[in-house]
Amino acid sequence: MLLLPHTIVGATIAAKIGSPWLALPLAFLSHFAADLLPHWNPQITQEMETENHLRSGTRRFILVDTFISLIVGSIIATHFLPNVQKTMVVLLGCFLGVLPDLFESPYFFFGIKNKYLSKLMHVQKKLQWNLDLPWGVLTQVVVVILCFWLLSS
Repeated sequence: MLLLPHTIVGATIAAKIGSPWLALPLAFLSHFAADLLPHWNPQITQEMETENHLRSGTRRFILVDTFISLIVGSIIATHFLPNVQKTMVVLLGCFLGVLPDLFESPYFFFGIKNKYLSKLMHVQKKLQWNLDLPWGVLTQVVVVILCFWLLSS
């Protein structure tokens, strides 16, 4: 799943669940649950396995997804100002929602790999339910719309 839906799901959980002690672990775990949904991803694992690096277009796509996720997560969080605590919890929810993918970035961007990262990547790969375009993006759009509906209610 792209970073943007993970960010918005994490923000929604953090915003809607009253206790940060419950919301933040759930935001983290939501990453794995969301990856079980059918979705489209850039084929970064295959590129690393076949070419030993990410193509420049794939790198650009990931950076744009990251940038948009940072902006959208920040916008969602600022809606809770002046409640600074709630704003921070929502920002942390965004961060924790994408954290498993962030852990993988040293491998994909710098080729750095260790046994812990290998285990995480193995788990992440098993959880993925990849769909081709356009259906794999459509499922993510539905997730995002559902989250915004929940945030607005």
